[in-house]
Amino acid sequence: MFRKMSSFERSTLRWSRAAVLLSLLAAAFVCLQWYEMHEGGKDTHDLALEAKTQAERTKVLSNEMKKQADYTSDLAYQMKQEADHTKDVADRTKEIAAQALVQAQAASVAATAARDSAETERRALELSERPWLLVKAELASALTYDKEGAKITVHYTITNIGHSPAVGVSVVPEFYIQDRSKPHPIVERRRFCDQAKSMSSMGHVVYPGEIFEINESFMATTSDIRKSAEAFYNEFFAAGIIDCVVYKAGFESKTFAVGTSYDLLRILPNGIHASFPAFQDMPLGSIYLIPSSFFPRDDE
Repeated sequence: MFRKMSSFERSTLRWSRAAVLLSLLAAAFVCLQWYEMHEGGKDTHDLALEAKTQAERTKVLSNEMKKQADYTSDLAYQMKQEADHTKDVADRTKEIAAQALVQAQAASVAATAARDSAETERRALELSERPWLLVKAELASALTYDKEGAKITVHYTITNIGHSPAVGVSVVPEFYIQDRSKPHPIVERRRFCDQAKSMSSMGHVVYPGEIFEINESFMATTSDIRKSAEAFYNEFFAAGIIDCVVYKAGFESKTFAVGTSYDLLRILPNGIHASFPAFQDMPLGSIYLIPSSFFPRDDE
């Protein structure tokens, strides 16, 4: 039959077949395009759902974060309130401490004033009621020598001018021969009185207004006199008397002392006071005890 067709018919048939084939191919392409669009729409829907779910989760997380932020803000506010309260307490405590310090200082000042007042009253009572001894010394013998040294006697007149008895009254004298190696008489007198106050002595009792008299004899060694004379080119020697009268008040155990320094001098016919040669007897009336010109007495 195909052979009976003309060339035109055969050509037309061929083109018809080709057109059908192209139509089938176009239909197939359209189907494939539709299928792809259908599947793509499904994926897009799934993605949209997933995006929606993610958005909802993000919103929930955002809400939780906001709640956490609000909680943190509330906590920070509470902490600030607590800090402010603590600061107020600290400030009040500081003020209380400052007031306590001021009160303590005032109490200390008051206690010191009270103590000072009590000490002043005690001291005033002591000064007004304690015994006070007035000491006078005069030579009672000539200055003589023997192989041991120089000897002399001093007469002491002691008067209690205070308001209570003086107990344990003792006279401690020293024949003080000066040379370049010995301390000044004032220094020696204070050392001598400190030593005398530490000595325990029964002594005498001298009542207020009473006069107590006693003679004290003492000596200076030959070696001390020779050393002093050598310091002054053997023309004279420097002699003096240091004494310390120690006593106590009847109402307390404190020891009082009256220390005095005297120069032992001769008086020349023209009235000038002068030293005298060593190892030469000096009769009574030719030498005198004269209070030292520089701080002759310590009275306590």
